Amino acid sequence: MHGFSRSASEIMDKVLEAESDARNILKTAGQEADRLRAEARLKARELTDRIQQQTRLEEGQITESGLRAAEQEQQSRLTLAGGAIAKEIHLEADSRGKAVASVLEIITRS
Repeated sequence: MHGFSRSASEIMDKVLEAESDARNILKTAGQEADRLRAEARLKARELTDRIQQQTRLEEGQITESGLRAAEQEQQSRLTLAGGAIAKEIHLEADSRGKAVASVLEIITRS
Protein backbone atom coordinates (compact mmCIF):
# COMPACT_ATOMS: atom_id res chain seq x y z
CA MET A 1 0.00 0.00 0.00
CA HIS A 2 2.96 2.20 0.58
CA GLY A 3 3.76 2.12 -3.16
CA PHE A 4 0.25 3.24 -4.01
CA SER A 5 0.40 6.31 -1.76
CA ARG A 6 3.74 7.26 -3.23
CA SER A 7 2.26 7.08 -6.69
CA ALA A 8 -0.72 9.18 -5.59
CA SER A 9 1.68 11.70 -4.07
CA GLU A 10 3.62 11.87 -7.32
CA ILE A 11 0.40 12.28 -9.27
CA MET A 12 -0.71 15.05 -6.91
CA ASP A 13 2.65 16.81 -7.35
CA LYS A 14 2.30 16.53 -11.14
CA VAL A 15 -1.23 17.93 -11.00
CA LEU A 16 -0.09 20.87 -8.86
CA GLU A 17 2.87 21.44 -11.18
CA ALA A 18 0.53 21.35 -14.20
CA GLU A 19 -1.81 23.85 -12.49
CA SER A 20 1.13 26.15 -11.79
CA ASP A 21 2.32 25.85 -15.38
CA ALA A 22 -1.21 26.59 -16.63
CA ARG A 23 -1.41 29.71 -14.40
CA ASN A 24 1.95 30.88 -15.75
CA ILE A 25 0.81 30.27 -19.32
CA LEU A 26 -2.41 32.20 -18.70
CA LYS A 27 -0.50 35.06 -17.06
CA THR A 28 1.96 35.22 -19.98
CA ALA A 29 -0.90 35.05 -22.49
CA GLY A 30 -2.70 37.86 -20.68
CA GLN A 31 0.42 40.01 -20.72
CA GLU A 32 0.93 39.31 -24.42
CA ALA A 33 -2.71 40.17 -25.13
CA ASP A 34 -2.31 43.46 -23.22
CA ARG A 35 0.83 44.27 -25.20
CA LEU A 36 -0.88 43.49 -28.51
CA ARG A 37 -3.91 45.65 -27.57
CA ALA A 38 -1.62 48.55 -26.64
CA GLU A 39 0.31 48.14 -29.88
CA ALA A 40 -2.94 48.05 -31.89
CA ARG A 41 -4.19 51.21 -30.14
CA LEU A 42 -0.92 52.97 -30.92
CA LYS A 43 -1.02 51.94 -34.58
CA ALA A 44 -4.65 53.03 -34.85
CA ARG A 45 -3.79 56.40 -33.29
CA GLU A 46 -0.86 56.85 -35.69
CA LEU A 47 -3.03 55.93 -38.66
CA THR A 48 -5.76 58.32 -37.53
CA ASP A 49 -3.21 61.12 -37.12
CA ARG A 50 -1.79 60.45 -40.60
CA ILE A 51 -5.27 60.46 -42.16
CA GLN A 52 -6.19 63.69 -40.38
CA GLN A 53 -2.95 65.31 -41.54
CA GLN A 54 -3.60 64.22 -45.13
CA THR A 55 -7.15 65.53 -44.90
CA ARG A 56 -5.93 68.93 -43.65
CA LEU A 57 -3.39 69.06 -46.47
CA GLU A 58 -6.03 68.19 -49.06
CA GLU A 59 -8.41 70.77 -47.56
CA GLY A 60 -5.70 73.40 -47.92
CA GLN A 61 -5.01 72.39 -51.51
CA ILE A 62 -8.70 72.47 -52.38
CA THR A 63 -9.10 75.86 -50.73
CA GLU A 64 -6.08 77.27 -52.58
CA SER A 65 -7.35 75.86 -55.86
CA GLY A 66 -10.79 77.34 -55.23
CA LEU A 67 -9.32 80.73 -54.38
CA ARG A 68 -7.17 80.74 -57.52
CA ALA A 69 -10.17 79.77 -59.64
CA ALA A 70 -12.27 82.50 -58.02
CA GLU A 71 -9.54 85.08 -58.60
CA GLN A 72 -9.20 84.02 -62.23
CA GLU A 73 -12.97 84.17 -62.67
CA GLN A 74 -13.09 87.62 -61.08
CA GLN A 75 -10.24 88.85 -63.30
CA SER A 76 -11.96 87.41 -66.37
CA ARG A 77 -15.25 89.08 -65.47
CA LEU A 78 -13.51 92.37 -64.80
CA THR A 79 -11.76 92.17 -68.15
CA LEU A 80 -15.05 91.42 -69.90
CA ALA A 81 -16.80 94.19 -67.97
CA GLY A 82 -14.01 96.60 -68.88
CA GLY A 83 -14.35 95.66 -72.54
CA ALA A 84 -18.11 96.07 -72.43
CA ILE A 85 -17.80 99.40 -70.70
CA ALA A 86 -15.23 100.57 -73.24
CA LYS A 87 -17.60 99.70 -76.09
CA GLU A 88 -20.51 101.45 -74.43
CA ILE A 89 -18.65 104.63 -73.77
CA HIS A 90 -17.79 106.36 -77.02
CA LEU A 91 -14.99 108.53 -75.86
CA GLU A 92 -11.58 109.18 -77.14
CA ALA A 93 -8.96 106.54 -76.28
CA ASP A 94 -7.39 108.48 -73.41
CA SER A 95 -10.73 109.39 -71.85
CA ARG A 96 -12.08 105.86 -72.38
CA GLY A 97 -9.09 104.29 -70.55
CA LYS A 98 -9.54 106.64 -67.60
CA ALA A 99 -13.26 105.90 -67.47
CA VAL A 100 -12.71 102.14 -67.56
CA ALA A 101 -10.03 102.36 -64.86
CA SER A 102 -12.40 104.39 -62.66
CA VAL A 103 -15.26 101.95 -63.13
CA LEU A 104 -12.99 98.96 -62.44
CA GLU A 105 -11.72 100.65 -59.30
CA ILE A 106 -15.28 101.16 -58.08
CA ILE A 107 -16.20 97.53 -58.90
CA THR A 108 -13.18 96.07 -57.13
CA ARG A 109 -13.92 98.07 -53.97
CA SER A 110 -17.39 96.57 -53.68
